[in-house]
Amino acid sequence: MAAQKAVCDVAKTIVLEVNRSMPWVPGGYDESIHISDVDFIVENEKYEIPELGNPDATDVDKKK
Repeated sequence: MAAQKAVCDVAKTIVLEVNRSMPWVPGGYDESIHISDVDFIVENEKYEIPELGNPDATDVDKKK
């Protein structure tokens, strides 16, 4: 997000959390934070990002 990049541009310290459960989403130049700008990296292997199920469509859904 460009907003997070703007916050990092004025932050005194940048802490980055790495979580392999988080989906990777390609973005543009303004959404990226270069590794040389990061002060600390925290690796989080324990927390899994919750996923919503994909339920079958109901009869009401099918009428739409």
